[in-house]
Amino acid sequence: MWSLPIREAPAMAGINWLDWNDQAFKKAMDEAKPILLAIGATWCHWCHVMDQTTYSDPQVIEAVNASFVPIRVDNDRRPDLNERYNMGGWPTTCFLTPQGEIIAGATFIPPTDMLDVLDRVLHHYRSNREALEAQFAQIRSAPRISPSDSTALSASTVDAVVQQVLDAYDPAYGGFGTGQKFPAPDAIALLIDQYCHTGRPSLMGPVTTTLRAQRTGGTYDHEMGGFFRYSTTRDWGVPHYEKMLDDQAGHIYTYSQAYCVTGDPWYLEVVRHVYGYVHSTLWDPQNGAFFGSQDADQHYYLLPLAKRMSTPAPAVDTTIYTDWNAHMASALLAAYASSENEQYLHDALACLNWLLRNARDRDGRLCHYHDDAPHLPGLLRDQAAVAEAAISAYQATADESYLASAIDIVGYCRSALLDQDTGAFCDVPPDHQQLGQLARREHPMLENALIARVLADLAALTADGSYLTMAERCLYPFAHQWARWGHLASAFGRAVDAVLADPVTVRVIGPRNNHLTQQLAKAAFVFYRPHKVVQVLDPAVDMARIEQLGLPPSAAPRAFVCSGSTCLAPVGDPKALASALNQVNMALMA
Repeated sequence: MWSLPIREAPAMAGINWLDWNDQAFKKAMDEAKPILLAIGATWCHWCHVMDQTTYSDPQVIEAVNASFVPIRVDNDRRPDLNERYNMGGWPTTCFLTPQGEIIAGATFIPPTDMLDVLDRVLHHYRSNREALEAQFAQIRSAPRISPSDSTALSASTVDAVVQQVLDAYDPAYGGFGTGQKFPAPDAIALLIDQYCHTGRPSLMGPVTTTLRAQRTGGTYDHEMGGFFRYSTTRDWGVPHYEKMLDDQAGHIYTYSQAYCVTGDPWYLEVVRHVYGYVHSTLWDPQNGAFFGSQDADQHYYLLPLAKRMSTPAPAVDTTIYTDWNAHMASALLAAYASSENEQYLHDALACLNWLLRNARDRDGRLCHYHDDAPHLPGLLRDQAAVAEAAISAYQATADESYLASAIDIVGYCRSALLDQDTGAFCDVPPDHQQLGQLARREHPMLENALIARVLADLAALTADGSYLTMAERCLYPFAHQWARWGHLASAFGRAVDAVLADPVTVRVIGPRNNHLTQQLAKAAFVFYRPHKVVQVLDPAVDMARIEQLGLPPSAAPRAFVCSGSTCLAPVGDPKALASALNQVNMALMA
C-alpha cells in the first residue's frame, strides 16, 4: 500500500487551506493530487472540535499539505456546495478527484483515524484513477431527474404523505422518529393544514404533543430564551447547543399556526419568548435584519444562571443570510396574523425591505448575501424564500410593491432556473460557477416545493393560470421520489395540497387609504385558513382588474369572499367578514 510521506519534522503552522476557486482546482490538476474538502459552519460544535484536534495534529497537517489540496468551505455561505458534497452532517470531510468528483467521505474523523483514512484514500485514488474517471464520466452523463406523469399528483398523494408523517410520529415523546429529535416545522404545518381541511382530531394530537415537548424539554433555553438546534436524545432532553435563525423562524411559524387553530394563548407566549431571544441576540438594529446564528458552547449553557450572567455569551455569527432572513420575515408575518402584535409586522417589513434593497447584484438578481456584500446571484433557495415573504407582506399591507417584487422574482426563476425538459426548477442559474459538481445543476425537492406554493398564491392573487401550471409541473418530477424522504416529504405534501386545493380568496374593494378598507383587509389577513389569499383593489387604480374578476365596484368598501368559484354576499363590516370566513372554514371542514 502507498504510504503517506510523513516525516519526523517540527509541526507545521497549519493546514494550507484554500478557497473553492479556479486556482485550487488548477493546483490539484497540475500536481495530480486529490482534494480534501472540509465543509463546516461557525455554529458547529464538532467542526470546532475537529479543528482543535484532527486538523491541529502535526502529522495530519504534514500529510494533508504534502499529498492533498485542502479546500475549506463554510456551509452557510456556500449552500450550493453543501447541497452536492455534504456527507450527512457537519463537519463534512469529503475527498475529491482534481475534477471535483467524490472519491469518499465522512463527517467527523478523530486524529487517531485520520492518518489511516488519508493513506487509504490516496492509495485508492492513485491505484484506480482510470477506473474512477470512467465511472464519473458515466455519472455525469446520466439524467438527474425525469419528468413524471401529471396523474401521479392527486389528493391521495397528500393523504399518503400525511400517513407517512403519522407513521414517523413518536407518541411517547412527540416529534418524529425514535432517535435524535430535530424540529420538523413542515410536518407540523402539514398536519395543521390537513386538520383545517378535515377536522380530524387525530391530526392535532401529534402537533400539540410535539410542540409542548419541544418547549418544555431541553431543546429550549429556559434561561436565555430561544430553541437549540436539536436534541441528541429521543425525549428532547439533551440538546446540541447551537441556535440558528432559520430554526427560530420555523418555531415562530408553527407555534403561531397552532394558536390560530387551538386558540390556546400558551402558544403565543412561546412565540413571544422565542422572538424575545431573537430580537435581543440576533437582531441587527443598524440594518433592520437578522444575524445568522449563535455558537454551540456547551460549557456556557451548563452554567447556573448566576454564573452565566457574568460569563461572556457564545459568539454570534453576524452574517445576514438572505434565505434565513426571508424565512424569519415570513414567520413574523404569521406571528402578526395570530397576535396582531405590531412589532412583528414592523420587524418583518424592515427585514424584507432590507433584503429587497441590498441582497441584489448589479442586474437586480437576489443574491446569497454575506460578508457585507451580495454573492452567488440567483440561488433558487433565496428567490423562493424572498418571494414567499413578499407575498405575505403584500397581503398584510396591501402595498403593491411587494406583489410586484414577488412577480419579478418568479419571472427571473422562470427565465433562468426553470428546466424546460423536466418542469422542475434548478438550484443555480446557468452562469453559476462550474467547478466540480457545480457543473451539474440540481433540482432540490424542498425548494421546488416552496416555489410551487409561491406560484399557487400568485395564481390566486393574479388569476393568471400559467402560475398554477408552472407550480404543477415543477412538482411532477418528484411524484415518485417523495416516499423515500420519510416525514421530510411534508414540504412536498404541503405544496401538492396548495396546488390542488381551491384557494379561499378575500378581495377588499375600496380606497387603499380608507380606514374601513384597511380594517376589512386586516380582518381577512388575521383569520387563519390554509391557502387563503387577501387582496385590496382600489377602484381608482384597479378598475380594470375589478372588472376582469367580475366584481362590482361599490361606493363603500366591501369584502368579497370566495372559495373556488363559490362566492358569498359582499360584507362591509370587519366582524361580519370574520363570521363569513368562519362560515367558509366550517363548510370546507365538513
